[in-house]
Amino acid sequence: YEWSLQVTAPGKLAGTVNTGTCGTYNVTGTFDGVNVQLIATTRGGCCSQFSYNGTHTGNRGRTTSGAWSNACGGRGTWSMAVCN
Repeated sequence: YEWSLQVTAPGKLAGTVNTGTCGTYNVTGTFDGVNVQLIATTRGGCCSQFSYNGTHTGNRGRTTSGAWSNACGGRGTWSMAVCN
């Protein structure tokens, strides 16, 4: 997946995630010193909503990971790193 996220306010994220096969989802999220939560939603993708909860490595780190679930009953783990 290709994520494009921006900080929109202190502790708030917004953007999109391109999933390839299932299309592009709109993303909103929150973060603090340790935790991150992302919600990806769409009207036309494979599943209407995905939730990502996890932790990040802080201001100097460039990775985050955790668990995901979706509105269709799927579950798993995820990780991502900053590309640029």
